[in-house]
Amino acid sequence: MPGAYAGLLLGGATPYEASLVQTLVLVGLLAAQVIAAAVTVAALSGLGEERPDAVAT
Repeated sequence: MPGAYAGLLLGGATPYEASLVQTLVLVGLLAAQVIAAAVTVAALSGLGEERPDAVAT
């Protein structure tokens, strides 16, 4: 969301406050990417393996 910084400045916020909001947006996007990558790796981790047949006891 690159417009958050400029929008806050035009709305009357200080550059410090605008940079805090922009940093929060950046951290949120980074967290979403990390979670998406972890879910993808977890989902694809067992695809190439053959599963053993159930052992009758």
